[in-house]
Amino acid sequence: MFVVSCTIIVSDVENLFDPQDPDYVPPETMIISGPSEDDTLNVNNITFTFRHAENIYWPDSLNSNTIPHEIQYMFRIDYSNWSPWTSGYQVIDNNYTFWSYDSMTGIHTITIENLEDGEHYLEVKSKYPTQIIEENWPAIDFQINVESGPEIFIYPGHSYIETGETFNIYVSLQDVVDLMGIYFDLNYDPTVLNYSTYFIGSNAEGFLTQSDGDLITFVEEDTLNGRIVFDLAIAGGNVSGVSGSFNLINFIFTHIDSATTYTEIVLGSGSTARDIYNNSVLQRIQSGIITVWK
Repeated sequence: MFVVSCTIIVSDVENLFDPQDPDYVPPETMIISGPSEDDTLNVNNITFTFRHAENIYWPDSLNSNTIPHEIQYMFRIDYSNWSPWTSGYQVIDNNYTFWSYDSMTGIHTITIENLEDGEHYLEVKSKYPTQIIEENWPAIDFQINVESGPEIFIYPGHSYIETGETFNIYVSLQDVVDLMGIYFDLNYDPTVLNYSTYFIGSNAEGFLTQSDGDLITFVEEDTLNGRIVFDLAIAGGNVSGVSGSFNLINFIFTHIDSATTYTEIVLGSGSTARDIYNNSVLQRIQSGIITVWK
């Protein structure tokens, strides 16, 4: 009498982060949806989803496999600061407005808003709790083209900072023609952000005075109510004004430690850029979002 037995070898999922485990796979992020390489989008926000590329690191049908919830991810846009390493568990606990996690599928979803026109570069990578970091993470080049005409906007449109961090934002102009003057009022929450100072960038100043004109600026800073009114004019020089795209003013803020983790820096609707005929040339105004990592 012969007895045939069949042994099913089941991996110990507690060891899947250990390279010694026979079923171990190095961290590898798979972007499931979002912009594709070299896409041109006519919206100024993107949503992308991702998870581990290997299904052994996905939740099981009973959701008893906690492996996917423990894998940490970080992302960045346009070579800015990386986000902190964040697991699925932490995404749920932090209740982010822009980052969600589906514990039934192991899929992360991130939305990035207020992207300015031009080329953008998105990266996302993963890390195991054993401190093994993905070596060749996915990265995507894509284009945003919302407006073909002149814009004034906060750059970066969405800043990710640490609590208590001092950071820079710019008021920027794009595709202006025959520019002779700029007016804008910038509004922020003074209970969340401390305003420090501003300066006109050397590149912007050189650009604005290329017509041999002088810069005349009027600035009103109301830190109590969180408002900065800025009026800049090019006087004299070549009457054709200046044309192009550039970061105009650099503003320095500091997040108030323990304050809220989401706020906005708003460009007032009356903001304008005027040409040599004193006509407003702006077609679009875009404010900025500040997200503070916990």
